[in-house]
Amino acid sequence: VQLRQDCVSDAADSFQLAVLFDPGCADAFAELALALARDEKIEMAHAPLDSAMAVAGDEANGWCTCARACKALGDMNRAGICFENGLRLTRSADILSQLGYVRFLQGEYAAAVQAYEGALEMDKSHVPALHNYGLLKLETGCSQSALELFEHAYSGRASVESMACIGHALRDLGRLDEAIASYRRALASDPSFG
Repeated sequence: VQLRQDCVSDAADSFQLAVLFDPGCADAFAELALALARDEKIEMAHAPLDSAMAVAGDEANGWCTCARACKALGDMNRAGICFENGLRLTRSADILSQLGYVRFLQGEYAAAVQAYEGALEMDKSHVPALHNYGLLKLETGCSQSALELFEHAYSGRASVESMACIGHALRDLGRLDEAIASYRRALASDPSFG
């Protein structure tokens, strides 16, 4: 809870206690690494992350938390490995979508497509997979496909990010008046967005 409320120092202290009481809990070590990374204590985050990966074993959640910590540290190679380990244990649309995003960030577009399509096979309305697949399509010049994915994501969960991305796709399609209208709706929804 503290980590979600941006009390990262307090969260780090709590996770520090958790790993003292349960040194075999991969999730606690990984959450500690994540809290330290978010608190910009990058060098301190590596040791608990290494410990988390050493004890994760058959804990899918532990591997996924390790992956999020790796992403926070900018280590996409290890993030991908951790998500793959999580998938070996629990096949889910969430993990596939997150793996797809890591592969997208690495420029491994074919692997990202495979992960997104796998996630959408499991849940055709999985908003993060739809949105992030739309980003990939936009990046690779498939603006019409991107627009459809963003619109589907937006219909599942209205977000300022998806509305802005609808605007990007419309812009790339040359539908400038509609793009401007989307950008205005995004800004009206959240004036600080941008």
